[in-house]
Amino acid sequence: MATSKPRITVTLDDDVHQLYRELADIQGCSMSSLVADLLRATVPVQQQVLAAMKTALSLQEGSRAEFLEKLQRAHQQASDTVTPMMAILGEFEGTQPPHSNTGVTTQNQQAESSPKNPAKPSKSSLPAVKTTRHREGGQ
Repeated sequence: MATSKPRITVTLDDDVHQLYRELADIQGCSMSSLVADLLRATVPVQQQVLAAMKTALSLQEGSRAEFLEKLQRAHQQASDTVTPMMAILGEFEGTQPPHSNTGVTTQNQQAESSPKNPAKPSKSSLPAVKTTRHREGGQ
């Protein structure tokens, strides 16, 4: 489908491309829409950056030093806020979901679900589980 929106071409490093490819695959969207959404989410911050840059360019030399100090303090405050959040997110790397999520299905499992009851996977899509019954009396 043709679009009237402006287009750009972006050259990515291999690792960045791989990251966004995997994110797009997991979210079930195109890389283009993923990157557009990411850029759209940064618009409020980028608008503030643009305004700050325009202000900095219009200032006289003495005022620029004061402005730069304020900007550095703001950067430090942002870093102090973001760093702990990134550490928390880092704790999730390489971990498995908690056992309480055992009933949660992925999009692929949902696509394979039973046509009679879309919320319930068909028996053919479930892994075989061997169960044993214990007799009464602890045996």
